[in-house]
Amino acid sequence: MITGLDEREIRPQYIERYLLGELQGWRCMYSNEEITNKKEAILNKGKQYEIDHIVPFSRILDDTLNNKALVLARENQKKRSKNSVDVSIC
Repeated sequence: MITGLDEREIRPQYIERYLLGELQGWRCMYSNEEITNKKEAILNKGKQYEIDHIVPFSRILDDTLNNKALVLARENQKKRSKNSVDVSIC
């Protein structure tokens, strides 16, 4: 097992992160940078990785793996700053 965790310590978010990592070939979807520390990406104790909705959940209400990506937190922050839109109505 990649994480070295006992079966009783496995959490649903760990499984989700592992599946996304496998689906993406252990590369950040936004930067294409290789995710070399799989254990850290799965456990995320250092908060270096995030799960991002590719299309915002608020727009399509899709919380499935098909609409999620395992990404480097710094790349996700770049995406957020580029996509910030003021949608207030005056």
